[in-house]
Amino acid sequence: MRMTDRTMTQIVLNSAHLANMKLSAALEDLVGKMTDLINITSESIKLLINIKCLVVRHVPLNHRHATLNRRHVTLNLRQATLNR
Repeated sequence: MRMTDRTMTQIVLNSAHLANMKLSAALEDLVGKMTDLINITSESIKLLINIKCLVVRHVPLNHRHATLNRRHVTLNLRQATLNR
């Protein structure tokens, strides 16, 4: 049985439609996973800010090593907040 141009065109269109549906589903899944990742990152930043607040309150200022650690945490959190 010989295929006509019309039959071949229909096969190509059906294949393209199926590929488009699969791509659409994959993109929708990817967007969902990216949204989850953004939410997890946001929660992590909130936790880091809370940890920073605890460190700032409980680290003695006259201890040089502790002061350096406190500055390091503060700078990292500022950077994380800016990148959000």
